[in-house]
Amino acid sequence: MENIEISFIVDQSKTISEFLLEKGFSSSNIFHEINNKFVTVNSLPIRDKNVTINKGDKIVVKLLHEVNDLLTNDNPLDIL
Repeated sequence: MENIEISFIVDQSKTISEFLLEKGFSSSNIFHEINNKFVTVNSLPIRDKNVTINKGDKIVVKLLHEVNDLLTNDNPLDIL
């Protein structure tokens, strides 16, 4: 598994949930990432999706990404 970190700088005040929805995260992803403490604001873990973030705050989201060997395999695929 690989860890991927995505960071953002907030441009206006809103809830962390609203912000992440605007960035393309689904509601279930937001719940999972916050519940597992994979979202930080200014290096502090977020525990509630309704926390208000402010202009200039740094948001970091850690995503766990499983590398799929099947997709990186160069073997030919026979289709019947």
